[in-house]
Amino acid sequence: MRFRLLPSLFWFFFFAWLLLQVAFFISLAERGQTPIDYLAYQRGAEAIERGESPYLPPAQSREIFRYFHQVEAELLAANARGEGRVFLREFAARPPQPGPYIYPPTLALLVSQLHIRPQVFTGLLLLSILGFVAI
Repeated sequence: MRFRLLPSLFWFFFFAWLLLQVAFFISLAERGQTPIDYLAYQRGAEAIERGESPYLPPAQSREIFRYFHQVEAELLAANARGEGRVFLREFAARPPQPGPYIYPPTLALLVSQLHIRPQVFTGLLLLSILGFVAI
């Protein structure tokens, strides 16, 4: 009995998580915000449309990763001072900073040529996660 319950619990929590993700992305769309997951692909697609490489120069990519490290260090310091929630509220007000495009160039090309918008991208992403879990 216990072993039959575990797969059912897994699927219950997985679908609950999936529904929460859908609700989150719908709320972003209602506020006119783009999911951060899409922004790196959008950056790569826009570069391809300009006839450029989707990849940033190494120095620029390094600066983005250093920024992420700096934000993490600031968050850890704020948590140590008991000000983690204040830092997170202030951080949420900053413009989103996507990571550099590090995926195969074909994906940016597809986003560009098929004019895949954030909502479609998000739907495809969630479906691919569902398909991967089903495998």
